[in-house]
Amino acid sequence: MRSKWWPAFLLVSALAAATAGCGGGQGRTIPTAGHKGQMTELPSGKGYFEIRAKNDNAPAGRGGAGRASKKAIEVPIVVHFYGPDGTTELSPAPTDVSVRIGGESGQVVPLSAQTGGGFASAPGRYPSAFRGTLSAKIDGQPIEAGFVIR
Repeated sequence: MRSKWWPAFLLVSALAAATAGCGGGQGRTIPTAGHKGQMTELPSGKGYFEIRAKNDNAPAGRGGAGRASKKAIEVPIVVHFYGPDGTTELSPAPTDVSVRIGGESGQVVPLSAQTGGGFASAPGRYPSAFRGTLSAKIDGQPIEAGFVIR
């Protein structure tokens, strides 16, 4: 005769199997973003970058901050680079920083160093949520890293 706990055991086992391997891969925790952007790991353990394309000064409502919208709005794309600890600014700063929106044939947007840290594009009509690729030179070596802005 089966135990009355058998259905609960099956449910717990199924949930454990379904969630095994989800999430961080090697158990790494991505640091918290300090500028309200999306934090992503750089390749080869070089550190992290935070990217965003949102206008915090826009009024809430149609297409403004506070509403998830894929409508294009005129904003800069901003990137901040952090060292391997995820909190200190990457030093020396990267060079030749750009973002490609979308796939291989997507729009390439150059970013310039900003006073006070970070890199930014000229304001443009970029989608508020998109996939892309960050390109830069770190210590003279070219890197590329994929990202998603939500």
